Amino acid sequence: MRMIQEVREAKRKVPPAFAELTPRELEVLQLLADGQTNASIAAQLVLSEKTVRGYISNILSKLHLEDRTQVAVFAWQQGLMERG
Repeated sequence: MRMIQEVREAKRKVPPAFAELTPRELEVLQLLADGQTNASIAAQLVLSEKTVRGYISNILSKLHLEDRTQVAVFAWQQGLMERG
């Protein structure tokens, strides 16, 4: 029950601009916006770097952006990331 509540709360905190992203894509996006490398993201999420590259490609496509820098800036602008 607690897990379901946490997922619902997390969904409420996601800005509408990211509504098309899957929960895993959001995890990758947050780490990317935090300045993590593909290798670091892969290690933290226990994925291969190839899988991380695939997630980043999906994120770029869904958000209609061209590179990871644009994604990171967009995440900060949309309030997905908080300072502190």
